[in-house]
Amino acid sequence: LVNPKAVGTLVHANLKPGRNLYLLATGTGIAPFMSIIRGVETYEHYNRVVVVWGTRIAKELPFRELIESLNTDEIFSEVTEGKLRTYFTCTREPYENEGRVTTAMYEGKVQDKLLLPPIKEEHDRVMICGSMPMNEELIKYLEGEGFTEGDSKTPGEYVVEKAFVG
Repeated sequence: LVNPKAVGTLVHANLKPGRNLYLLATGTGIAPFMSIIRGVETYEHYNRVVVVWGTRIAKELPFRELIESLNTDEIFSEVTEGKLRTYFTCTREPYENEGRVTTAMYEGKVQDKLLLPPIKEEHDRVMICGSMPMNEELIKYLEGEGFTEGDSKTPGEYVVEKAFVG
């Protein structure tokens, strides 16, 4: 059973309206994004939904096929309308994309591969869920680019999962 009302920090209401939604995850941080990418509301709010997921090895990307199939699935393709883009990367073995999620974002590798413009606070929104070092590094990067963190009181350009913050 799933609660019909989303709660926590990774919800659309905590973000300002925008064109592109980036979902940045490492390891099991993909979990909350699995429901977001299958939600009708997500595709009503954004022109593109970009999943960037990094793991150590390819075997740790078990949902890759499921995620990629959403644009062609008989049911979900009507929801995604081809708006879903993916970038999967590994850090400890040869893979089609290699390296850290943070590096792929800083260097524009994600945008280059997916034919997207550089990330900008004026029209891009970001949700972050991963290791604490990645979360902290991406927060510093995004804030340096002019992004502000959103919450339930004041929507911003990015949000970060805080479930594991001590």
